[in-house]
Amino acid sequence: MEETLKDLLPKEWLERFVQTKKEYLKLSFSNEGEIPLDASKVGGIGYLPLNQEYPRSTENNAPLFLLAQLNFSELPALSSYPEKGILSFYVDYTDDLIGLDFDTPTAQAGFRVLFFEDTSAVSYSREQQLALQAEISDELYKVVEGEYRLTASKEITYLSSDCYEFKKFFGKTMYEWLSDVSSEEDQQEKIYNGLWEKAAGSKVGGYPYFTQEDPRLYEETTNYDTLLFQLDTEKIDEDWPIMWGDMGVGNFFINRQALESKDFTNIQYNWDCG
Repeated sequence: MEETLKDLLPKEWLERFVQTKKEYLKLSFSNEGEIPLDASKVGGIGYLPLNQEYPRSTENNAPLFLLAQLNFSELPALSSYPEKGILSFYVDYTDDLIGLDFDTPTAQAGFRVLFFEDTSAVSYSREQQLALQAEISDELYKVVEGEYRLTASKEITYLSSDCYEFKKFFGKTMYEWLSDVSSEEDQQEKIYNGLWEKAAGSKVGGYPYFTQEDPRLYEETTNYDTLLFQLDTEKIDEDWPIMWGDMGVGNFFINRQALESKDFTNIQYNWDCG
């Protein structure tokens, strides 16, 4: 990505961007049919110990659906993130907002984030979980249609979206900053588009991106200072089985200290689309 920055930015700005370098996990997905319960995946049926109550919406008691599952023992090690255990993200597909509450985006009512460091306990079977989900007769607003293997590669990224981190580092939003870099609208657009392309995608860690705006952007400080997980709209083979509304993206944020303590009880959830 640094080569892209060299092509886009004057030298004085390039040097500042290099200071924002971070490692993250770039996520990829493949269609392999039915995947083991404890594997890293999006959609489908995941690992859930039998001694754990199946997650349900606190609004309508509807069973939640697995959005994604990260088995850290299968993924490259990333600083501050667990080295083992399964982190699961569940959402309410009976809700057209997919479990998002704009007023209290941290209230795990229509979504749930669960972490199992010890995965030796017996899980609900695929059949048991499908039977629970079969209780629902309402229309479903699915983000993921099907079940797909999730794999990851460790990559380097730089600040490249109009997010809370950008404003904190540069002292202004990306749109305000663009006028400092160039007075020409065409060049501003080229820089914005070039950076935006690098910000998109599904990832663990790194920097987020949004089709609208970062809900943390107007806060002087935020408790949710770290991107835990981002699931983008994704094309697999010749189809688009992962999609938030109209080509949107979903993000889950956490406090860095809570992440290092493996405390996933306080999460800010957001998604938006064009």
